[in-house]
Amino acid sequence: MKNILSTLLVIIAISSLGFSSKDTAGQNTEFMEPGKMRINGKFPLMTSVLKFDQIFGKPDSITRITDWDGICQSGIRDKYSTCRHYGGSTFESYNDSLSAKSIDFTKGSKFFVQYGKLRLDGNSTRAQLQKLYLESFKETQMVTTDGFTGMLEQVSIPMAKELEIESMWVLLFQKGKLVRIDYWLPC
Repeated sequence: MKNILSTLLVIIAISSLGFSSKDTAGQNTEFMEPGKMRINGKFPLMTSVLKFDQIFGKPDSITRITDWDGICQSGIRDKYSTCRHYGGSTFESYNDSLSAKSIDFTKGSKFFVQYGKLRLDGNSTRAQLQKLYLESFKETQMVTTDGFTGMLEQVSIPMAKELEIESMWVLLFQKGKLVRIDYWLPC
């Protein structure tokens, strides 16, 4: 009886530290499926360049990807792939395919992401999202990144229920507000 009680106390202590957002079947209990996300409530995260540009206009700049180190983003990459920059947001393109890499929500951003009833934009707060993704918010990091001054809080949310899928959404917060969401894929 004493051993059972000790084991239960260890399990409770580990669980309270937030080391896992997995259920007993070894699956993620918190995730955001990319196929259910829509840019401005209309476009899937992988869409047509032509359709996207008809609504949002031409990008501010287009850069050719010359350094492939650290680029592990979409399934459309090729030596002819480019990055299209709309304000602080970046999309990878190849031919007429466009894939979201990083969506900026700072002041002046023309984008938001709709995920069911959840709207992710510059008005989204850490507190609101923490209520929905409690386990993910137990493992945050403070980071710096290009385009921002000061420290940002980083939270990673899995993209799928299955553990084999390691892709994540990286949410960045500054002063409690969501400023960017990045698509992260392990290389």
